[in-house]
Amino acid sequence: MKVGKLLVVSVIVWPSILVFAAISPCNEILRHFAGFKTTPSWCQYAGKVSVHGMDPVDGEDEIGVFVSDGSGGEILIGGCTMGNDHDFPGYYSMYVYADDPTTIGVKDGAYHDEGLIFKFWDRSEDQEYAIPSVHPYMVYVPDADGYLIQPHVPPIWENGTIQGLGLLNLSAPVSPGDFDGSGEVDLVDAILALQILTKTRVNGRIHLDADVNGDGWIGLADAIHILQIVVNSNPPVASHDAR
Repeated sequence: MKVGKLLVVSVIVWPSILVFAAISPCNEILRHFAGFKTTPSWCQYAGKVSVHGMDPVDGEDEIGVFVSDGSGGEILIGGCTMGNDHDFPGYYSMYVYADDPTTIGVKDGAYHDEGLIFKFWDRSEDQEYAIPSVHPYMVYVPDADGYLIQPHVPPIWENGTIQGLGLLNLSAPVSPGDFDGSGEVDLVDAILALQILTKTRVNGRIHLDADVNGDGWIGLADAIHILQIVVNSNPPVASHDAR
């Protein structure tokens, strides 16, 4: 599945008795988010992913959760494939593990109240996307039945989480100048910028967060920036007169 640069993910933390059966990561074959340690303490995350209005591929695309290793890197503390609970196709369900206190001096999971880093991997593109833990890339949406409580934003690991956290919508930012969200900055984006500048009707969705200078507006500076990228990526071929 080609996703370009726009990713929208719906993440829910549920009590396991409400919706999802507990799926052990040991029973899954993970190609990308693999190798995390299972520890005695965990909380369960579940949810649904949407990419440009399309569903990820069950059994192929993956979700992973990370924490800082304290040295500038990250530790994978949970992961699963999409659709790993066969009763709920299109969803994922995974454990997110805490640090093991018996491994003294070694961090192998999350600390209480530690921030969590969500990532999505598209297998067909072999592309990993990190989800910024700030608004508007994480937006809380309450559930209609009122069973779930409001989650923390940024999300954190909580000891003994056997409670449901409300819907947390996530989206990854697009590259500067990629107004159509195709994953590439090209002549199409320059044309879109000029259409917006001249107030010409534009068909399709425009990603305002792709503006070049971050002011939320698309103008002449954006069009010039894109044209420079296009020219630099396609240098002219020198011609030689026949002798």
